[in-house]
Amino acid sequence: MVDVGNATVQIHVEAYLYGDGESVRASQDDLVQVMDQMRLNPYFLETECDNIEDADFSFDWCPDELFSQDFSI
Repeated sequence: MVDVGNATVQIHVEAYLYGDGESVRASQDDLVQVMDQMRLNPYFLETECDNIEDADFSFDWCPDELFSQDFSI
């Protein structure tokens, strides 16, 4: 067994609002269109969308704790 050690994983997430300000559930086609726009323009989110939330959090990554358990169905 290889000891990969423990680490603290730090996460930064941002939520953007795209459209006319009305919240609706995006379809798969909507997501593909936004992803295409992001590929074409790396600043798409910053220039075409409203940043409505951002958050930072962290968690301890301990592979021994996560993967030493027996799983059964």
